[in-house]
Amino acid sequence: MSPLISLAIISLLGAMSPGPAFLVVTSYAVTGDRRAALLAAFGIAMALLVHVAYCALGVAFVLVQYPWLFRTVQIMGACYLAYLGIRLLLPSKQTNGEVKKITRQAFLAGFLCNILNPASTLFILSIFTQFLDLHSPLYIFPLYALIISGVPFLWYSLLVYLITNSFSMNVFSRFQKGFTKSMGVLLVILGVSVLVA
Repeated sequence: MSPLISLAIISLLGAMSPGPAFLVVTSYAVTGDRRAALLAAFGIAMALLVHVAYCALGVAFVLVQYPWLFRTVQIMGACYLAYLGIRLLLPSKQTNGEVKKITRQAFLAGFLCNILNPASTLFILSIFTQFLDLHSPLYIFPLYALIISGVPFLWYSLLVYLITNSFSMNVFSRFQKGFTKSMGVLLVILGVSVLVA
């Protein structure tokens, strides 16, 4: 099998596995705000590009060599996840202006969710060790970067469209409040579990 196809499959499986990114995108999608959900997905993709860039430069190895630095990033990410979860749990009465503000913040939510997730660093490092060596040509890095960030973005975009179509929204409208609260609880649990690990 071609290394590029293998990489695309691994990236897709990574994106499909339940985790913080999935919860953030889904929490925006179930509100029916397709644009906000897509912006959150785009933020995640851009964060993955940043991860690829510093992994390629070797900065990730510094994080691995200094566990306290790695743990600091973990704690920051856990706190942010818990913050997102608490926001979903709090009652919200949104005006039109507030909805527009949330849409603008969606990209940042997706970006911070992924950039503060050390698991993304380890995932990309493991990919690099499997697919790259000293003789790999330089052009392969941007190609791999596009696959690592592009495949998850396409997956999350498909997920958003599936959730925000009229049929799905009719179903979600009955359970939206409970579903949103469930997403909030899961994000808080995820954040706390990282803090106490």
